[in-house]
Amino acid sequence: MHKSRIQFLSSLLGLLLLVPTARAGDGIIEAFESPEYPFLLGIQWHPEKDLNHPVYSTVMEKFLEASSVHVNTSAT
Repeated sequence: MHKSRIQFLSSLLGLLLLVPTARAGDGIIEAFESPEYPFLLGIQWHPEKDLNHPVYSTVMEKFLEASSVHVNTSAT
């Protein structure tokens, strides 16, 4: 049983498209993204707790990559 969960996604003030990209076996949303942004990811787990898991390590790698790009473009 999930203690906290996302059952439905709605847009942020009608301005942002949020798309579920992962669900638990019971249908609860575990992750969502927005195709409108280079990197927008909401997740219901802690990828930093098991960096040896391929999905978790990929999430962290993509986050760090996007952060690096943002820092480098903001500095100019």
